[in-house]
Amino acid sequence: MNAFGIIFSDSYSQNSTHELTRYRSGASLPVGCRFRGIDFILSSLVNADIYTVGLLTKQNYASLVDHLDGGKNWDLDRKKGGLTVLSPYSRGETAVPTATAGKLDALRTIAGYIKDVDKEYVIIGQGNMVANLDIKDILTRHIESEADITLVCAEVENPGEHCMAPTFGEDGLLTEVRFSNDKGKYMVCLNCYCMRKDFLISFIEKANVHGWRDLNRDLVVRHMDSLHILGYIHKGYAAMLDTVAQYFKCNLDMLDADVREDLFNAKRPIITHIHDTVPTQYTEDPSICNTLLADGCEISGNVSDSVIFRKVSIGEGAVIENCVIMQGAVIGKNAVLKNVICDKHVVVSDGAELIGSPAYPYVLRKGAKV
Repeated sequence: MNAFGIIFSDSYSQNSTHELTRYRSGASLPVGCRFRGIDFILSSLVNADIYTVGLLTKQNYASLVDHLDGGKNWDLDRKKGGLTVLSPYSRGETAVPTATAGKLDALRTIAGYIKDVDKEYVIIGQGNMVANLDIKDILTRHIESEADITLVCAEVENPGEHCMAPTFGEDGLLTEVRFSNDKGKYMVCLNCYCMRKDFLISFIEKANVHGWRDLNRDLVVRHMDSLHILGYIHKGYAAMLDTVAQYFKCNLDMLDADVREDLFNAKRPIITHIHDTVPTQYTEDPSICNTLLADGCEISGNVSDSVIFRKVSIGEGAVIENCVIMQGAVIGKNAVLKNVICDKHVVVSDGAELIGSPAYPYVLRKGAKV
């Protein structure tokens, strides 16, 4: 297609995913046993025959680069186009404090890359968004409507803090925007945009003059009355991984067969970095109920309503309920975990008891020992 992609590895906003993003970017958060957050938007682009993608990093992106491995699994390791990792804050002359940097700051520093890409349209996406988007349909709708910008939106349950909730008229054009902290399920922007490349370049130059930094507030809200901004409603499952609660809920949502069928459909497959691992081993005693289990695990305890990543060891007599256990964690004998997120390589000692709540799960940081 006559388009290229730009993916932000982080949300560029203050959020409460502190423990989970202490050592990684939002785009590299593990999801659904074997995937990372970035797999969804990157696969959506590739499924639309878009093979020129720029990844805008911010900080803590070593694990993300390792996972992508040059884009090989997505057929993006190409001499022309392919996956390009962009580090906008690596040079002194473009440096902006990363804590306060906005998406427009990042786009301004890669303006040269954007100008050099020989494509007419650009899809801007978020690496910590979980949805299987039909990018071909989004781009087709954008071109046919002759809109300046197309916002990709979906109904999301408890979407998090300060999310942009748009309202569209009967003609599909944006009429109102509010930034909401409300609970419940309602329409929000997935931080995915479609526009012409020359329009983006022009706006970046204008934003530099006026000191604009925020893509939603300064591009969408500020120019809502002067631009034709179209809404594209994604009908399938969607989640944003901006907070611990959102991350926890998204993983447990994948226990629902309907969610898995929507996200991982054969027509638009979600591609990831493949790891060759031995099958999971079970003793004669464990009880496994409504759980997603990756390869390479050793299960001797009781596990229910949970998501278990690769190479996890669960000891005899342990009870795991409503938990997300990441790669390499070791759960001791007779330990009890309920509503807990264990980051990678966590060690829980024999007999330990950790209990959180669905809204506020207990989080064990990477490498913690309790």
